[in-house]
Amino acid sequence: MNGVYKWLLLFGLASFSALILRFEFAAIKKPSLLVIFLSLLESFTTNISLLSRGMILNSSALIYGVLISLKQYQIKSKISFFIVTFIIFSTLFVSSVLIVNYLRATIYSVESIDYLELTHAMTTPLFVDRWVGMEGVMAVSSYPNLGWDLFKTALKEKYNENDTSFYDNNFIDSAYATTDKSKHHFISLPGIVAFFYYPGSLKFLFFSMLVLGGLAAFLEFLTYKVGGLNVILCALFAQVIAFRFANFGYVPAQSYLLLGSLLLNLLIIYLAEHLVRYFKKINKLTGYL
Repeated sequence: MNGVYKWLLLFGLASFSALILRFEFAAIKKPSLLVIFLSLLESFTTNISLLSRGMILNSSALIYGVLISLKQYQIKSKISFFIVTFIIFSTLFVSSVLIVNYLRATIYSVESIDYLELTHAMTTPLFVDRWVGMEGVMAVSSYPNLGWDLFKTALKEKYNENDTSFYDNNFIDSAYATTDKSKHHFISLPGIVAFFYYPGSLKFLFFSMLVLGGLAAFLEFLTYKVGGLNVILCALFAQVIAFRFANFGYVPAQSYLLLGSLLLNLLIIYLAEHLVRYFKKINKLTGYL
């Protein structure tokens, strides 16, 4: 069941929200603040359960998909709808960040300190200097021992709860070097641009980004076609892929798990849609006879 829980928490439950929102627009032809609130509430509770401050990611993808859907279904909405949605989103997002930072402070800190003060100290930098990927590019580009052997070694990295990442151990003066690894498993991530520069070749980096960008675009197109022309679901899955790219670099060989989960999610939606159509067809035939 571990894999099922991971799928649900990462994007499975959010994909259900995307389906419900799409059905609301297609059937009722008007936005529902209740459904929007429930979708944002799901993202709020899910990220707190993961001790993640990334509620803005899935929820903003859903909101972006909603905005596109309003145009797609030619639905007119009042300015009050957007204002209330923004207030709900902002309140839940800020609350989730504060709650998660407080939980992290109480769980991971072993000193007798003021947890509220530590929560404030942990929160402020998130809105100022959290530039995911940029630090990785700077660290890798300045590393003196880049090469294909380094890249091959990184590709073979395996999950190890009792150690940090290959990136932590080789490229940076990691803040997690002195962490009690028997209790906590913390890692730093270089990002996909930095990772594919491990060989030290700009040509290889450009080619890799071109291929991966094409793959991401194909998956988004596939989501649109197989997922019932649902642009909200497209926005969500595109965000999931972009987030994986931004946080790439740890145990890269297991990336197939995320890709497989996305495709399985699509398959479930595809089969469910065709099953519903089949039963509708049977009901019409039965009623006719």
